[in-house]
Amino acid sequence: MIGLLERLMGRKPRTAAPELRPDFHAVGYPKTGNTWTRIMFGRYVRSVYDLVEMPLFDPVEMAEMRAAGYAGPLGEFTHHPLTWKTQRARDLSAENVVAPFRGRRVVFLTRHPLDTLVSAFMQARFKVAASPYPGDLADFIADPVYGLEKLIRFHEIWAEHHGETADFLLWRYEDVRTDPAGQMRRLLAFLGIPLDETALADAVDFASFDNLKAVETSGTRLVYKSSGFNAFGDGPRDDPNAFLVRKGRIKGYKDELDAACVARLEDTIRSTMPKMFVPE
Repeated sequence: MIGLLERLMGRKPRTAAPELRPDFHAVGYPKTGNTWTRIMFGRYVRSVYDLVEMPLFDPVEMAEMRAAGYAGPLGEFTHHPLTWKTQRARDLSAENVVAPFRGRRVVFLTRHPLDTLVSAFMQARFKVAASPYPGDLADFIADPVYGLEKLIRFHEIWAEHHGETADFLLWRYEDVRTDPAGQMRRLLAFLGIPLDETALADAVDFASFDNLKAVETSGTRLVYKSSGFNAFGDGPRDDPNAFLVRKGRIKGYKDELDAACVARLEDTIRSTMPKMFVPE
């Protein structure tokens, strides 16, 4: 109908822009450092490719980045296929977890399961004002939709099937906290992006815990264009648990759970979590 109207009015029909496909997919469970990695990587890419805006590697940015002269790899960050209403561990399989990425280049983000779930709980309990999670942290970890069983199942599937990707880079939160510059060099080499040590130092400094804490506290909003959501979140500013940049500690879960609970959960992780994902 639109094409007919344009012809009747003497206009040429518009040609749809070619659909761009990501060159890589950064896949990970929520709260494994996704936003932090996006910011550090985006800051680097902005500097090296002289972009006006810092990309967050949101899918809707791909055409804008190409139009701005960006010649590097396009990518997306995703938690596919995870959802948080009724989906449980039993609903995850190789076909819905890994199949969409078969033959693709994948950066897999991971973090200690309990640090991951503590961070996820803080978001669900303190940052979701409309419907905060009703239970405590122990309830959250045991919850079939939010908790440990589902997280471990997701990682089990990736451990078994990650060889089906075209190329696979494991990106551990703990390694990046310890050596962000070194891990960024690994990522850049994996993606075939030129190394610029000045830009790298700037990206690492910008994405440091103290700087991002200051950026978030200042009220700065980094918005995902596909959803309009603030990367930092819009939780109450008078509650430290509502901040995205909260503590950033390795094994910080030990401060949030009693010793008996920690021992029991660590035993579960040692016996069930694929070893490739568990930090030394």
